[in-house]
Amino acid sequence: MSTDLRIKALELAHIPGEPREMCVARAEAYLAFLLGSSADVATPSTKTASAKKDADKPKAEEPKAETVEVADQPETETTSEEAPAVDYSEVKRCILGISSKLGRDVATKLLGEFGVEKGPDLKPADYAAFVAKAEPMLEGK
Repeated sequence: MSTDLRIKALELAHIPGEPREMCVARAEAYLAFLLGSSADVATPSTKTASAKKDADKPKAEEPKAETVEVADQPETETTSEEAPAVDYSEVKRCILGISSKLGRDVATKLLGEFGVEKGPDLKPADYAAFVAKAEPMLEGK
């Protein structure tokens, strides 16, 4: 191994005020990386130095598991407000009807009022309102 390469690795690994063992361990890891070594990068001196460093740190307590009781809640029935009363097939029928009867621009403008450009982008919660606006247009009102 080239002496110049080892010196360069030591220069890169040096951090002022850090123990010499840590610097050497880091330099060895740099060399192993640069040389493409498949060996474990953590050498015994690395492990020893990191063990010393970890020994100085106060150990944090592991969080204790808490048990939380969940009260039984009665199942609620799905109301008509939660489930859309209109499905996408109605929306699609309205879009196609308006497009063929009044023009694509009119259908696009109506979709734009709901903040979308295409029917599939319409939120299920908006289906009923969309159909409610589209039906009078289809009937010519």
